[in-house]
Amino acid sequence: MESDLFNRLPTGLFRPLASQRQRLYWRVLVRLYGTLFDEETEVSEYGHRRDSVIETVVTVLEQHPSLWIDDQADVIEDGSLRGRANFTYNTLRNAGWLDEERRGYNDYVSMPPRVNQCLNALIEIAEGRALVMTGKLKSIQAGMREVLANPADQADTLTELAKEAGRFSRHLNSIRGAIKGLYDQIRGDIPAREIVAKFFDNFLREIFIRDYATIKTTENPLTIRDELLGIVSKLRYKNDVKELLINGYRKIYIDQDADECASYLDRDISRLEQVFHNIERQLDAIDSMKVRYEQRVDTVIEYATRSPKTIGRDLKRLTHALVRHDEKTPISSGVHLPFLWPEPYGESRLAIARQPRQSPAPRVVQQHTVSNKLRERTQQERTALRAIHINDNALQDFLNARLGNRRTEETAGLIVRNIHDYFCVLNLQRAARSPESAQKMFPGVMSHYVLSPTDDWVESTYFLMRNVIITRREPT
Repeated sequence: MESDLFNRLPTGLFRPLASQRQRLYWRVLVRLYGTLFDEETEVSEYGHRRDSVIETVVTVLEQHPSLWIDDQADVIEDGSLRGRANFTYNTLRNAGWLDEERRGYNDYVSMPPRVNQCLNALIEIAEGRALVMTGKLKSIQAGMREVLANPADQADTLTELAKEAGRFSRHLNSIRGAIKGLYDQIRGDIPAREIVAKFFDNFLREIFIRDYATIKTTENPLTIRDELLGIVSKLRYKNDVKELLINGYRKIYIDQDADECASYLDRDISRLEQVFHNIERQLDAIDSMKVRYEQRVDTVIEYATRSPKTIGRDLKRLTHALVRHDEKTPISSGVHLPFLWPEPYGESRLAIARQPRQSPAPRVVQQHTVSNKLRERTQQERTALRAIHINDNALQDFLNARLGNRRTEETAGLIVRNIHDYFCVLNLQRAARSPESAQKMFPGVMSHYVLSPTDDWVESTYFLMRNVIITRREPT
């Protein structure tokens, strides 16, 4: 049965989209569909009032004034914003996008069902990612299982599954087409930064993450392809199942006979079988295009990393210098090169034996004497370093010497005699405040002594700090 699109849609439907104001009309249609004529929008029995439709058109014209292009073929009596909105509305209504009906004292506007369906398909194409492929794949799998389990009541489901399978196949092709489109954009003499930016902004965010990653990992169609092809084979070659489906198709196509319904069934089954057979070929085509795109990006990145960053500026500076030199001295312009004569023949071309190298003469070892002043300063530096560097053994010796036979002592009673004592007291204060760190730095001290910080302050000539009570542990 031959289908005729123009018997389903108004004759001049696409005339506004082919005019000079096509972008304006498209934005108006998208806005009207999203706000008034979407399937989820609540409408009255007769549609929307004409005033609300005009106000929506006025909003689009206010937001996109540059899209209005004056055309000598149009006769617009009122050039104001409201007049342009009325002209746009009348153009879309005369083309068949809108229907206007008079009810009482009000005019109501609606969108014909076939026109609404056409606009929905065009918006899906414009968005580019209308189909969620993982959900569509699961829906096809569940639907095919249901048709096989209950073929008597699932003829309508099989019809819709054939349509959805076609959309699924087109979406796989669109992924490859999207990658090819990005590949064509980065061909030619394009700066490396733009190529890398397109790779991260377009390919990784829009294609790889949304589509390619899912079909190659968790939602790979090849994992369920054999099951779907097995179901299709059973629907085609099991006579009892096929007979039940034909009876279901006769309920859908009431005006058709049994042979015509059987041909409809064979057409849908063949479409499903072809889609499931071509999945592997489509995935291979996507992989091939992806590899080409990534190789191009890798080559650009490798060249950019090898080339020095200043080579471009140096060449540009040299070019400008030669041009300025040519403008100042036109007679002596050009870069002069010496004459190149062919290489002469003779003994000069023969290889000359290398002369033996003489061994180096022995050198006298010179001894440098270190002065006593330098020795004293070095000794003082080492002594100071040993004094400020407090380890576990040094801190234990300090506490054993200060506590003696006593079991308890406080930092307030510790007398600082030198730099070594000063840093020992500081490390005791830190160990008391941070016992976990002290357990690693001074394990011997923490195993023989208990450091208990208090809230009392201790002030002396050398420091101002919290008092710490030092208690010797009882031997076990």
